[in-house]
Amino acid sequence: MARALASGEIEQAGLSHSDRAMLIYADKLTREPAAVSDADTEELRHHGFDEAQLWEVAFTTSIFNLFPRMAEAFGIAPPEAWVRALGLDE
Repeated sequence: MARALASGEIEQAGLSHSDRAMLIYADKLTREPAAVSDADTEELRHHGFDEAQLWEVAFTTSIFNLFPRMAEAFGIAPPEAWVRALGLDE
């Protein structure tokens, strides 16, 4: 599962429909934040997300987008063990 997720293969990760919907939303918020629409939020509601969970998804996605940008700005590399564990060293 970790390798599939690390390589962006959400469909092959064996996730529930609601988890897949959440990751699709997070990916869109990451790659095209201005394109996120009410329809995207409604899709999460359709999968049972309430207002607090919607906020948490958006907040968590935003924070996880901040960290790598700051690391890039200051030249901080991830620990080698993390890179190996995710199979990103290949």
